[in-house]
Amino acid sequence: MSLTSLVDEAIAVREPQFLAQRMKPVILEHAHAIASKYHLDAPQLQALQDDLQPLAIADPKPTNKTSNFLDALAKFIPGELVTLYLAAVAAGPAFHEALKVSNKAIFWFFVVVLSPGLFVLIMAAKRASAGMPTWPRAQDWPSWKLAASTVAFFVWALAVPDSPYLNTEPGKVVAAFLALFTSTILSIADPFMERRAHGV
Repeated sequence: MSLTSLVDEAIAVREPQFLAQRMKPVILEHAHAIASKYHLDAPQLQALQDDLQPLAIADPKPTNKTSNFLDALAKFIPGELVTLYLAAVAAGPAFHEALKVSNKAIFWFFVVVLSPGLFVLIMAAKRASAGMPTWPRAQDWPSWKLAASTVAFFVWALAVPDSPYLNTEPGKVVAAFLALFTSTILSIADPFMERRAHGV
């Protein structure tokens, strides 16, 4: 899953009123088309709009009961970082020669700076483009999504070939176990943490 998708999900779940407002013109357009086709009067048109509103802000993702641990981990891995990180790892020798930057420094820069940093920047841009305040209120901050995406990227990056850590044969087994363990924990915790964020 991309950071953009995680941010979209976080905004939709935490601030449905903005999503509802954004979807209102679409609902009106479709409701008026249906009303003219079926000759609905004004009260029926209003009832139709009211009935369509919850569908417009509903979670569009179907629940997949058969997903495996890699699917679960991939839900949280920021896809935008995957390409950047793989390119940085491939260019590692050049970074080391030109800038004296080690693979460990690249790894930690991506985990500590880019993963959360890109999430925050994408969130701010998405909110601004939707006409929302750039930064959410403290209680609406998507801290779970931010933390989960960072942890998922960290675990994934450990398992990448040429990783600065766990690159021996036993290390690769440990990295695979960490991916399984992390995906299980994130999958179990996700619904609970989202409900908790909404006071449910």
